[in-house]
Amino acid sequence: MKHFSVSNFVSCAHCYSTYRYGSSSTESISRHECHGLKSSCKPRATEHSFTLDKHMFTTWISDNLRPISIVKDPGLREICSYFYHLGEKNGGRSMDLESLFQSRQTISRGITNQAQLYRKQLMELIKEPVQNQSLTASPYMWTDRYRQ
Repeated sequence: MKHFSVSNFVSCAHCYSTYRYGSSSTESISRHECHGLKSSCKPRATEHSFTLDKHMFTTWISDNLRPISIVKDPGLREICSYFYHLGEKNGGRSMDLESLFQSRQTISRGITNQAQLYRKQLMELIKEPVQNQSLTASPYMWTDRYRQ
């Protein structure tokens, strides 16, 4: 049997269920109930699964008032691609999907950290112009009342 390591994930040694694992989170692993070996058969994409996918996107967009253009959003596609490739890597092993999603607190903390990083980068970028008193800042203000 071939073994490989995927960072930040851990699998059950018996049924190979895979869970996200962080330094501060073992909750999903401790809730795991092993049900023995699972089948490694991969389902084929069918017309039914395509219709289900289409229905899921339609329901998500309409029920949550998302803009239709979100299906073209590069970030959403990147996230979907990540999960698709993660599924390919785990080759049919069962995964606890809930463990793949971050909590609101974790996302909020990540946004705060990223904002601090961007502020630091911006300060470094404008440091020299500020010291030379050669920085001009202007908000973008559109004045045409027909194209606001």
